[in-house]
Amino acid sequence: MTYRALLVGNSQYRDDSLLENLYGPHKDVARLHAALTDPDTGMFDDADVRLEYNLSKESFRQVLDEFCSSLGRQDLLLFYYSGHGLVDLDDTFYLATTDTKTAKLFHTALSHDEINGYLREAESRRTVIILDCCKSGMFKSGGQLRPALGAPGRFVITSSTGAALTEAARTAAGTSPFTEHLVRGLRGAAPDVDGDGCIDLREIYGYVKDQMGPDRPPHCLFDGDGEGVSLARTTAKAPAIAWAKEPDSESVRWSSLGRYPRGATFALTESTIVLTDVRADEHLDPEVVRIQPLGPDDLDLAAEAVGSWLDVSLHGDRLTVGMRPKSGANRGKIVVTDRRSGSTQVLRIDVFVRAPAADGAPDSSVVGTRDPSPDAQTESTAQHRPEDVPVVSTGVPVGYWPPPAAPAAAPPAPPPPVSTRAVVALVLAVVWLYGLGSVLALVLAARAAKEVDSGRPGRGIVRAARIIGVAGIVLTVFALIAAATESG
Repeated sequence: MTYRALLVGNSQYRDDSLLENLYGPHKDVARLHAALTDPDTGMFDDADVRLEYNLSKESFRQVLDEFCSSLGRQDLLLFYYSGHGLVDLDDTFYLATTDTKTAKLFHTALSHDEINGYLREAESRRTVIILDCCKSGMFKSGGQLRPALGAPGRFVITSSTGAALTEAARTAAGTSPFTEHLVRGLRGAAPDVDGDGCIDLREIYGYVKDQMGPDRPPHCLFDGDGEGVSLARTTAKAPAIAWAKEPDSESVRWSSLGRYPRGATFALTESTIVLTDVRADEHLDPEVVRIQPLGPDDLDLAAEAVGSWLDVSLHGDRLTVGMRPKSGANRGKIVVTDRRSGSTQVLRIDVFVRAPAADGAPDSSVVGTRDPSPDAQTESTAQHRPEDVPVVSTGVPVGYWPPPAAPAAAPPAPPPPVSTRAVVALVLAVVWLYGLGSVLALVLAARAAKEVDSGRPGRGIVRAARIIGVAGIVLTVFALIAAATESG
């Protein structure tokens, strides 16, 4: 059996001002990934954990479809989401995406029905869903188990009960309280109540619930025996799983750093390095990763950097990685090979560098770095974020919040309408060329002139109405003189 995980962190929301950008999701995903693949307690291989950040609705659908389609019947599926959770007037629960509009949730957000649809199509018989977002207790229609998820082996843990709010991280380097307690529990803080050497769903949920307290308790819906699904090992020697034997047990081996192919001769103390929001002028110290032999044979190691911004060197059992990232997202890897056995391990590296601030402009971005300590303190508050955090395009793999973009210029105000009196005056002057019409045209033109002087368009129309009106009066005078002459 293989443990497979899809971890999604949506921190940025570009299409709706009512959805605030969040500090925590990128860090929540990174911390949970580190816990699931922890060398001492993790039960997931790094290659079997997929990390996704800032997905649009269509991208989210595609990722779910690809991930669920790749699962086998014996695989354990773990789906985790950190971001905004929303509920419409019909109590339908949605996961927010980067293009979500609160007024059009059905069309722009991912409903629990859609999520369940993708998960049902997966062949995996054991599915664990963990949601760290507001109103996540409404998943599956207000907490009532839907027939659609009635198959054995589906387990849901949410950060809130019902439509309650969830505390989010206060700083870019912090995690939400719910995910932080989850991570600590997976890394050994949760008690092994039944003494089987593993931390199962019941035990991890009980630990998180105790830590969250009665004011903001988490929620769970277990459709099956949660005691039979283990997510972590205790630090003591423990079997890979507590409730079934892996069918491919002959092809893998366990070390203090986790599970590796049977032919592996060494392991790396870290499989992923993630640095977020690095300043453009910031110097990055080299990262040092240790190499642990998995057997008595000597190693003949070689290391190759994949990425021109990476430098790598080997010094005994230490792998030193230098980084010269450019502005934006930088993704690379270090491939370490034992030339004697052909055994290979990969160190993935993701670094996001903020673009330099404009001259004289304050750098209001928040700096967040990889937290090397599993026991790092977390500061949190309800849905907090900086007011000037811009939105970046979907698909940035690590980090968020580059420096604020210049505000868009306001559209020019429409010009005032042309004076109506000026138009009427011109029409009267032309149509009623002499007599009373010319007099009325001059009167209206005089009133229209005041509107034009105050800023209304129509100065040329007023001038034309006056000229034609005066001409009409002159014609009227000549007509009266001619009529008097004829009668005399």
